[in-house]
Amino acid sequence: MSINKTILLGRTCKDVDYKEFPNGGASASVTLVTNKRAFKMSNGTEVPEKATYHYLVFHGGYAKVAQEHVKKGKQIYIEGENRDRTYTDKNGVERTTREIIVNKLELL
Repeated sequence: MSINKTILLGRTCKDVDYKEFPNGGASASVTLVTNKRAFKMSNGTEVPEKATYHYLVFHGGYAKVAQEHVKKGKQIYIEGENRDRTYTDKNGVERTTREIIVNKLELL
């Protein structure tokens, strides 16, 4: 048995990038930022705030909902699964990126 599940609550960094395809399908993507607050350790060491950026991908009905309702700075809750995708950039270099395929979206 294995589980691939991600749960995030954060704010979007930009408006959604939405695409429709000739076959009637749709896809949307956006970057979500989550923050870990700064804190002071018991020995007095201060640990600064840390931001982590997550690349979200929406398909089908979720893509349309995201396109209509998710704007820059919007707080959202998502559940999804991690997926690594390999592509070739404009310079011909093969790169790998981590995406989260969203299968649950809640607008906050």
